[in-house]
Amino acid sequence: MPSVLMPSQPTKVATSSLNVKFQTVRSVTRSLTASLSAEDQMIQSCPDASPVKWHQAHTTWFFETFVLRPFLEDYKPLREEFRWLFNSYYNSLG
Repeated sequence: MPSVLMPSQPTKVATSSLNVKFQTVRSVTRSLTASLSAEDQMIQSCPDASPVKWHQAHTTWFFETFVLRPFLEDYKPLREEFRWLFNSYYNSLG
């Protein structure tokens, strides 16, 4: 029988806590954007600000890049292209 590594209890608790925090933040984000249509979220209101939709994607990219990829061994991103598309740290993260 192959040996299976089970996460320690502190790891499970930390992962659960992180998930709760992420879901809370995402819930607040969704409530802030609930009154905006899909079209409203795509508009770039000025040259110095990205559209709302991009910011939502960027924060998801950030979480994926700095939390999920390094700490979840078998993590598979939804789409590899997002790694480049929503990266605002072009020089340091290529």
